[in-house]
Amino acid sequence: MKAKLTAGDRIRVEQYLDSIREVERQIQRAEHGAMTNPEPDMDRPTGCPLHSRSMRG
Repeated sequence: MKAKLTAGDRIRVEQYLDSIREVERQIQRAEHGAMTNPEPDMDRPTGCPLHSRSMRG
């Protein structure tokens, strides 16, 4: 396929493939981060008023 492309088209295809590879790397980093940062072990507040206050900050 590359033999039939012009030089400009080859550059565009390479840029596209590079961007796909970068997205794949970002996904891998995000997956790794999710595995190494588990959710904190916290109890949920009981009752709506307490939960509402904690959500407001």
